[in-house]
Amino acid sequence: MVNGHQLGPDGSSWPVPPPPRRPFYKRPVGIACIIVGCLVVLGAVATAGVIVGVLNQDQSPASATPTTSSTAATVEASPSPTAYDAATATTGERWSRYTRLAREDDLPIQYWAASTAEEAESGYSALRICQRSEGEYAYFLELLAENSNESQMELTHRGQLFYTQAYCPERTPGYEAAWAAH
Repeated sequence: MVNGHQLGPDGSSWPVPPPPRRPFYKRPVGIACIIVGCLVVLGAVATAGVIVGVLNQDQSPASATPTTSSTAATVEASPSPTAYDAATATTGERWSRYTRLAREDDLPIQYWAASTAEEAESGYSALRICQRSEGEYAYFLELLAENSNESQMELTHRGQLFYTQAYCPERTPGYEAAWAAH
């Protein structure tokens, strides 16, 4: 090899070819660029998620509440001459009472026991609220205290208390006693 040229047996010369290059994604600079690009995309997605969460949190309670059925809307509009009785109330009347209690208290929707009338009537977690004894609710509050702060616990309690007032008023005193003991 002379001056970057290879000499052949007959004395002729030709340039030495450059060594083969690795693809971009296998070179250290390429790997670094790919990692930085992925981090930028993840940061953008996380930022968008935070912005959407803040925008959803700023909604007024009236606009954040679930939609009610037309039956519930007519029940809310017409005053009831008799006292409320959960045992004889219709699905719409119970749902109307529950949403009215939650709205009057400005309870955030994520702490409601149910988000629709159908879920309130047949959802497992909502129906379980009416099956808890005072002792079971006290135990539930203990478990909740391990994973939540006091304000989250209070909001969860209020959502469940309003549910008992609308769907199973006989459980309300037990829930209030367990909360007071907490």
